[in-house]
Amino acid sequence: MTDTAHASASPLVDTPERYGIVSRDFHWMLAILIVYQLTTAALHAFAPDTPLERLLFSTHFSMGFTILTLGVLRVLWAASSYHHRPPHEGPPFERFSATVGQVVLYALLIAVPFLGFILLISLGHGLTVWGVTLIPEGGTPNEGLASLVGWVHVALGWTFASFIVAHIVIALVHHFGKRDPTLERMVVGRSDKPSDRPEGARPAGYLG
Repeated sequence: MTDTAHASASPLVDTPERYGIVSRDFHWMLAILIVYQLTTAALHAFAPDTPLERLLFSTHFSMGFTILTLGVLRVLWAASSYHHRPPHEGPPFERFSATVGQVVLYALLIAVPFLGFILLISLGHGLTVWGVTLIPEGGTPNEGLASLVGWVHVALGWTFASFIVAHIVIALVHHFGKRDPTLERMVVGRSDKPSDRPEGARPAGYLG
């Protein structure tokens, strides 16, 4: 795609110079929902049986389903934009590390809620999302499977939280330390800051 075509591209889609509205909306919607979800998990772990925990954790599995659905849609959208997204900034090792780190984030985004649903089903609870029963209760609980899946779900959940904190810190370093356009592209789309990526750098890939 030429520079003229990039300039005339729909604001909904990504180009090598900016993230489009769809990518940015997916990013920030999921960011807000994940912060909420991690808050419910933290309350369940450190303040169980409190009024606030009971209120918020009652939405935990429905919110997990919402996050999983949006996460799958986001990955599909990013994959369709693979050749048009802005490349990562920095030298080769930083670009490689950014790609690996964000692939891990996407994998955890899908795996953590999916394991939560396996946990519910293995306990015989079924699956109800925002009041709509998708899988009815019943069946013989499998306590061994539930114990294993529950442990992995929690472990990966806290791993996910750790990667999110690292992701935020790195984004702030890019913005305030390196003063490159990485964060501005995800906040407002385009940035006037100079890029330090080499000419012909590969796209950011499935991530943003």
